[in-house]
Amino acid sequence: MSATEESVLFTLSRTPRLTNAELARHEHITAQSMNKITATMMKHGVLDSGKNSRDKRRKELFLTEQGRVLVSSISQQRSRWLTATIGQEFTEEEAAQLDAALELLHKISDKTSAPTSKFIPVAPQAEQG
Repeated sequence: MSATEESVLFTLSRTPRLTNAELARHEHITAQSMNKITATMMKHGVLDSGKNSRDKRRKELFLTEQGRVLVSSISQQRSRWLTATIGQEFTEEEAAQLDAALELLHKISDKTSAPTSKFIPVAPQAEQG
């Protein structure tokens, strides 16, 4: 599985029902390239598509049950890798510092409400003066 395919899986697990064009913008690739990627993923049974109930022209993508299982499996593998790497590369004191930093990051993420839009937000560009 390519890095882009993994990114599509995780993006759709967090923000389901995006279109190919929205995913393409998120990944900074062309809509045609994203179309090929999602078609392959649909062929392998990890994605499916459906029409929006309010706008029948809008074809939205979402994870299948197989796709959700794959996201869970990848997440578990990443977690095991991270735990092992921290254990090998850091002292107990450094690992404790990482743990404390993670608690602070969770505190921020818990206070930040998720956007209600289906569009993936993009940070505004800095003003040039």
